[in-house]
This record gives sequence, C-alpha cells and structure tokens, in this order.
Amino acid sequence: MSTATSEYPGRDPAAVTEPSFPDRFSTGQIVSKPPVFGGGGCVVSQSRVAAEAGAGVLAEGGNAVDAAIAASLAVGVAEPWMSGLGGGALCLIQPPGGGKPKGYDFGMPSPRHLAVEDYPLDPDGGISGDLFGWPSVVGDANLLGAKSIGVPGLPAGLDMLHRQHGSLPWRRLVEPAITLADEGLPVDWFALVQIANALEGLAKDPGCRSVFLNDRGQAPHPVAAAPACRNPALARTLRLLADEGCAAFYEGPLAEGIIADISALGGRMSLEDLKDYRPREYEPVPAALGNGRIWVLPELNGGPTIVEALTRLQTETGPACGGGPSPAFFTGFAQAMMDAFGRRLSDLGDQDGSRGLESCTTHISVVDGDGTLVALTQTLLSVFGSKVLLPQSGLLMNNSVNWFDPRPGRPNSLGPAKRPLTNYVPLIGEGEVPGRGQRRFAIGGSGGRKIIPAVAQLASFLLAHGLDLEDAMNQPRLDASSPLGVGADPRIGGDVLGALEAAGVPFGLQRWGAFPNNFAILGAALVEGEERMAAADPYHPWAEAVAIP
Repeated sequence: MSTATSEYPGRDPAAVTEPSFPDRFSTGQIVSKPPVFGGGGCVVSQSRVAAEAGAGVLAEGGNAVDAAIAASLAVGVAEPWMSGLGGGALCLIQPPGGGKPKGYDFGMPSPRHLAVEDYPLDPDGGISGDLFGWPSVVGDANLLGAKSIGVPGLPAGLDMLHRQHGSLPWRRLVEPAITLADEGLPVDWFALVQIANALEGLAKDPGCRSVFLNDRGQAPHPVAAAPACRNPALARTLRLLADEGCAAFYEGPLAEGIIADISALGGRMSLEDLKDYRPREYEPVPAALGNGRIWVLPELNGGPTIVEALTRLQTETGPACGGGPSPAFFTGFAQAMMDAFGRRLSDLGDQDGSRGLESCTTHISVVDGDGTLVALTQTLLSVFGSKVLLPQSGLLMNNSVNWFDPRPGRPNSLGPAKRPLTNYVPLIGEGEVPGRGQRRFAIGGSGGRKIIPAVAQLASFLLAHGLDLEDAMNQPRLDASSPLGVGADPRIGGDVLGALEAAGVPFGLQRWGAFPNNFAILGAALVEGEERMAAADPYHPWAEAVAIP
C-alpha cells in the first residue's frame, strides 16, 4: 500500500492531501509557547488581542461565558478571514463541578429560496479549487459570491449564551470588538499572507476591495509602518448591536440592509430566513477515553467521527493511561480514523477528494476561576468566507453553501433550508490522570477536516496518555483526515513511521507550521485541582493564551 523512499519507509506523497513542495525548511528550529496559569481563569484564542479581550472580562468579574462572547466578537474583527458576525459556531459549556456539558449549534443553513439550478456542474468537468474537491460548479457559484452565503447564526447564538449564562451587561462584551473595529486591522506579515492568498477572490467584490486592498487593487504591504484595513460600517454595526442587542441583526433596518445588499449581488436569502433563524441546543454525546470521557456535539459536525474512531481505538487497545503515545497508538489511531472518515464521507455527505486547502475557522477555549469551561469554535467556512463584504453593514459573509455536495441524490446534496455536514468540533473531556488526579479540559481548533484528527489526538494525549498541557500541545501528530492515507510530521520519529509502514498505512511527510495549516491550529484550557491553565498553538504567530491571577 505504501512506497519506500531513501528517507523513510512507507512515504507515499499520493496519500497526502496537501500539494507536494520541495522542502527547504529548517530541521533544527524549535518553536515553543509555554502554558499560562491563573487562578482567575484563562482565555486562549488564535488572536492575542481577542484573548486579552476575554481575559479583561474575567478580570472584571465576568464568567467563562462572558469571556468567550467578548473574545468571539473581538476575534471576528481581529482575524476577519476566519470568522465573524456573518458566520456560525458550535459551543460546549461545562459547569464548575464537571459532568455533562450543555451543547449549542449556531450553524448556517442554506436559504429557503435557494435554487439548485443556480449551481450547474461545469460541463467541462474538473474539481473545485477550494476545500472539499467537489466537482466544479459554473462560475464557482457555490464557493464565491452572494449565492454561496448561508444564514448567519453567530449573533443569535452569542445572544442565547448571554441570556442563559452571562453575568456582565451585553454592551460590556461588545466593547472590545468596537474598539478593534475603530482602530482597523493592522497589516503585518501574517495578515498580508492571508490577504494575498485570497487576493483573486477579494478583488471580485467591491466591499472586499474597499476594505482589504489598496487603491491599486493589491494587498496592502507593510514596509516602514503597517497599513490598516478599515471597515467603519462594521464598527457602526457593532455599536448598533451593543445598543439594541442581537435581535437587531435578524429584524429591522440592519436586517433589511443585509438582505438588500445580498439581493443586489444576486443572492436569494430573504428577511424570513433571518427572522426565523433559531440556534439549537443539543445533548452532547459522550465517549469513554482513558479513565475518563469526552463530550462532543451530535449530528452534522466532526464530533460523531471522533467518537467512532476513539471508541474503536479504545476497544481494540484498552484504556491506555500514562506513558505517552506509542507507535502502536499512532498506527491504531490512523487506521481507526481513516475508516471513520471513509464512513463519514460516504454516509454523512462530504467527499473523499479533499484538496486540504485553507479553511476559515477559529477556536476559543476559556476556563474561569470557578472552573467553568467553554469550548467555542466559529467559522466563515473558507478563508474570507464568500469573499463578499456587505457595504451597508460591513459584514464579511460566510460561504456555507460550499459545505454541500453540488451533485444531486447524496446525503449532503445541496438543497433549500438545509443544514450541511461540517467539520468543526469543540470538545470537553474529564477524567482521572495517573499521577495528576482529576483533570478537565476544553479544546478545539481550526483547519477544516484536519480539525477532527487533531482534536481527537490532543484529547487522547491529555486524558489517555497523561501528558502535561505543554507536552500535549507540542506532541507531533498525524493528519488522518482522509480514508486514503495520513500525513506525518517528520518529528514524530522513525519508530512511528516504521510502525505505519509495517501496518500498511500509506503516509506522506508534512511539516507543522503557520502556513499552510497541515495539522490544524489547536487551543486548550484546562482545570487540574486548583490550577487553571491554557495553551495556544506554538506555531500560529498570533495565537495566545492569557491568564488572570
């Protein structure tokens, strides 16, 4: 099943979902971000300023949900290509004493007046150039532009979280996002990479051009002083929501402006779609892991695939506790996850031809001083979503229509008023860890389908193998997000690569780094005894964990 090379046995580039490039990167570089500790709680986000916004709320007496809401709104401004008010989210909240979390789904269904005939397959064939490798649709209508937009759920979801769990006034939670919107987005090298990578799509939309590109239609380039991408309409929208609450997003002048702008660009979303939107509450799904258990959300997200793979792995190998992950763990994990993805792609929808390109998601984990845990993952789907920025509201909109298979007659086929199969998966775990006592944690990540195996491995490292938080975040991983083979970090070691070869698991080598995102970007918050701690992905240049003493 695999192909030997002079470097490692079993290296099979065809099994890797990433494009193959000559490797010129350093093999001796060491990148590290130690965890942070704080009795008052911790917040971790893919944006330091968003984590600071959430931590500031904790410092003022807010709880973990308050902090997650503030960080959510802030990161949508600070990292606009990943998430925002025009997108959706999943969330798990575990109370201080542990036990079953509460689950929430603020996903993005397709508009009720969506017309399947708007998305004809390209008669010349070919594969879409974005996340899922769908057959090409004429004009990329399912990927770019107003017809790719699903009904946003994040504002309604954050409102539900605040009404059920919040302690500070809503306005206080919106304030950091307003400040960031007034300041504009500074374009450093990492922002430049994101904008330049999406330049072709951004240039097609007048709203995106006006905010993210310079007057020559190019990405603003930081030289002596970093330029800023300014979006005053978004600042006005945030002020309106601070004053009137998130109901103003779904009814009234703001909602009318959203629909008018989408309609002017050829989209089919209606005021009824917004008015009738409701977040969903779910009973989380448990699964045994080590001497404890994990919880994920059910149905159309990455959670059921994690449960299937880890349940099979634990059944076959037993509840490994302590000692760190072995070659046998990685081979068993690869086989279990590959098989789970095979069923996911055939039975739930999605498709096995993913090109593994950049997805647009961000994760926030929070623990407060009382021990409440929050795992919140939010997304626009693709980088910059639909590449549509609405001029009246300044909202960058999702492209959730691209989650659907454009071919008819399949479980995840495109249709009106339909919920898509998604990949993001917040997770909460708890259990007894040898030598450490009781441990609870909230984790999640970004990276499209790569989120699923990355989150599953991190949960295993923390609960089944007893790694401390820093070692777990730095432990090299496999990307097992395809039934065809896995991607392996070369740092994982020759013993693991040899075990994959011996087990007949096709694999290719991929490096862990900031771009491309080969192994997902993870964040974790953890409770262990009286300690509260959090850790951010070591390779993401903006990601940070912030603690309150």
